[in-house]
Amino acid sequence: MQQWQDKYLAPEIGKEKLSLKRVKHTIRDFFTLLIHSLSPHEIPKEPPEKLPKIKSNNHNEIYDICKDMYSDSNDRIDGLEDKAIKLVSFITVLFALISFAFLNIASAGVKYILMASMVLLLLAILTSFRCVNIKSRQSMFLPSIYDFDSFEKPVENFNINNYSEKMLQAAVFNQNVADNTADILKSTRNLLFLSICLIVIAFLIGAFSYKSQTKTTVVKIENPVSVSSLEQEIKESNKTLDLISNELSNINDQNRSEFNELAQQLKASEEKYNELATKINEMEKRLDTSNTGD
Repeated sequence: MQQWQDKYLAPEIGKEKLSLKRVKHTIRDFFTLLIHSLSPHEIPKEPPEKLPKIKSNNHNEIYDICKDMYSDSNDRIDGLEDKAIKLVSFITVLFALISFAFLNIASAGVKYILMASMVLLLLAILTSFRCVNIKSRQSMFLPSIYDFDSFEKPVENFNINNYSEKMLQAAVFNQNVADNTADILKSTRNLLFLSICLIVIAFLIGAFSYKSQTKTTVVKIENPVSVSSLEQEIKESNKTLDLISNELSNINDQNRSEFNELAQQLKASEEKYNELATKINEMEKRLDTSNTGD
């Protein structure tokens, strides 16, 4: 017996079967959106025909419905632009990380894959910026209330049904702008998804190549020498160093003694010089006194 949920609620969303037709459609949709996102866009146009006049007498109810449709169209554009701004921040951080990995990876094949992913990220940034550009929205302003064209001075032509019609017409125009923004945003997400797939492939290849290159290094000694012989050579080297150190100390002692002898000789010479100087002074004094006595 069927429950009321089976009758009146929507069925659960199931998995879509993968088929060649679906893959072809996805690839075609990807390139179509990419070309559309990167191509210059013309200014949004009005519908070929305007909506029929509203003849209902429920003016307030019609006004509320049209106002809600107009607000929803603007909110949809704002929401899509907010998503695009968040994607720009995420893509910028991801691009910086991939650039760092590109500079520090030695494998040429992995670098080519990372370069392709960076190109896709650059395209994604470009399409994201196109989502947040200034759009040609239709808004309700003074011309919706006054007639500026038919008379020299503005003349009020306000009618609540007419105003509702203008809001409904602006909602249709803005929804068209939102649809175009959604297509560009979808292209950005496709580029980001493809770039992340390439990044994962690059890191997997880099990880497997790193594991295949890590091998245990074996040091082979062609002429092995026993430890005892090495110890004997070290002892003999120490003895030689001790002899050299002793010789150097003896040389220093000998030089020190010679220096002391030279210092003593210099001191004795200085004393003799002082004695001679004293005797010369005494002789000069005697000569001076003898000259004065004459």
